[in-house]
Amino acid sequence: MNFDLDAVLLFSFLIFGILCLFTAFRLWKDRVLIDSFVLYPGNCKRENCLDPDGFIAFIMPRIAISGALCVLIALYYTLKYYFSVPIFLTVIHYVVTIAFLIWATLLYHRAAKRFW
Repeated sequence: MNFDLDAVLLFSFLIFGILCLFTAFRLWKDRVLIDSFVLYPGNCKRENCLDPDGFIAFIMPRIAISGALCVLIALYYTLKYYFSVPIFLTVIHYVVTIAFLIWATLLYHRAAKRFW
């Protein structure tokens, strides 16, 4: 890959990861639903949530894991730019990234069915 694409992916994963970690921290601290595009699946609105406390308990650890994983993926892109990375690490990185995207999609689908 070229540097431009790596830079876009680096900043995208880094910003999304930090936003996820910040959202998880606010959920943990305040224990109320907040306005954040990271939290709500699809077109679901905060006011229509059937069980806000259950949703917070369901989504908070998963949002924290998503944020940490995104920051680690961004760290990999940074290391890849400065150092020569073995091919097996690149393969592992792609598998983890694809697995994360599938997991996140299923997570939001399950949350929408359960809480809206």
